This record gives sequence, C-alpha cells and structure tokens, in this order.
Amino acid sequence: MTSATHTDHRGYSTGLSRARRHRRLHLLLLHLLLYLLHHLLHHLLLHLLHPTATRGSRARGPGPPRGRSLGVVGGVKLAMAQGSEDALRPLLRNYRFRDLTLMEVRLAGARYAELHPGRDVYVATNGIDKNLLHLSGTIPVIYEGFEYNMPVRLWLPESFPYSPPLAFVQPTQDMILNPGHHVDSRGRVYLPYLQHWTHPNSTTCGLLQAMADVFAKEPPVSALPRGPTSPPSYNSWQ
Repeated sequence: MTSATHTDHRGYSTGLSRARRHRRLHLLLLHLLLYLLHHLLHHLLLHLLHPTATRGSRARGPGPPRGRSLGVVGGVKLAMAQGSEDALRPLLRNYRFRDLTLMEVRLAGARYAELHPGRDVYVATNGIDKNLLHLSGTIPVIYEGFEYNMPVRLWLPESFPYSPPLAFVQPTQDMILNPGHHVDSRGRVYLPYLQHWTHPNSTTCGLLQAMADVFAKEPPVSALPRGPTSPPSYNSWQ
C-alpha cells in the first residue's frame, strides 16, 4: 500500500513538472510572437510616418557617400549579406540573449542599409575595455529639406537588448563635432529614448529614428571650412 502511494506521488510530481515545462515553453513562444508583432507594427508606423518623400527631389549634401561604411580599425566588420548570420553568431558568444541580439541587428540592417555589424574593443570612461558588437555606418537625416548621411556607431552591451546601446556620433575626417544638448565632447549621444529604454518596447530601429529626429533639429557635426581656393559652397549642418 505504501509503495503504491509513493508511485502515485512520483507520477503526480512528474506530471506536474511536465505541465510547468509546457507552460514555460508556451510563455516563451508567446513572448517571441509579441516581440515579432511589435517590430512589424514599429516598421509599419515608421513607413507611414516617414515616407520617402525626398527621394530624388534634392541632392544630398556633403558627407559619407551612400554605399560606403565606416572602417573598423583593429576589429571585425561584416556585411549583412546572405549567409552572414553564420559569421555573426560566433561574435555573440559572450552575449546572454544571442537570438534577440541577432534579430535586432538584422532588423536594423534591413531598415538602414548603410549600417553594418562588427566587433571591436570598447573602452569605458573608467578605463575598462570590452570586446563588443557594434553597428557602424550612416543613417539618413533630413535637415532643412536636404538629406545628409550622419556617421554613427551603436555599441551593444553583453546584456542587450535588456540594456540600452551606447550611441555615438563619429565624424569623418572632413567633419568636426559640435557638442550640444544631446551629444557630448566625445560624441556620445544622450536621449530620453535611451534613458527610458525597456525591452521589448525599445528597439534599435526606434533609437536610430529618435537620433535622426534630434539631429535634424540640432546637427551634431559640421563640415570643415574649405580652403580659400575652393569654389563658394555652403557648409553642411550650418
């Protein structure tokens, strides 16, 4: 009688354990589905709110040409081409949420074709350095009716996307940095979007759009003054 009771108890415990595992799996699948729906709605809203009305209407001003990304010195740069996911996954070995991070990188690359993933050493203000994944390149910014290519870099911490990226403006050799309310002297970007970052409501694409909106009102870079022999021209971002 006692043996049967123990057997029934073990069977009950095993069934309860299976039920809990199934419940956790269902919650995980539901979370992933909500995450995908969030990104789909996010891209749809971006398309509706920011149509490409300026395409072909006006010439682009000075800045990094389209189709060329910033180089990565001493690091690794990858293009988001077919098969690049297999090359990117090894770079995520120390990331806690690899699949979510990879999804964010793919969505950002699909939205901003001039952004490319890479890996390099990030040195914090306290002197500690880490080998982190980043997105580097340019994003389009509309300033006074003209489209400019703004050079940026997003460093992704190891706890991304539950921790916000570290956003920077990276002037090219023919640009100078203009620190302001949202950009410090090192080029680091400070925005409410970053301060209130919460996954999955906050996304990389949403951050880049917020940066573009702020830069359109307060450009963080300007063109270097041209020499006296150069023909008259306007300065970008001024």
